[in-house]
Amino acid sequence: MIRLTDRQLQILRDLATPLSPFQRGRFLQLVAERLGDATIGDGAVHKAGKAAIDEDLRVREERETRRALQRPVFRYWRALQRPV
Repeated sequence: MIRLTDRQLQILRDLATPLSPFQRGRFLQLVAERLGDATIGDGAVHKAGKAAIDEDLRVREERETRRALQRPVFRYWRALQRPV
């Protein structure tokens, strides 16, 4: 269990503001993983929160890129399968 001060909780709330509610659980899990062995100070909490957001954005960006690349390929593949 990780114990945070009111100030540290406020830091995480501020960082999580742009996230949608369903993304905040994953955000907190990533922060907890990063804080597991660290000395928990305000700076460490902020750094872990920023890293979690950066990781979440990177994962979403990769997922969107994969989807964008798969759609046209699938469309052309279906066109190639049609009888001439």
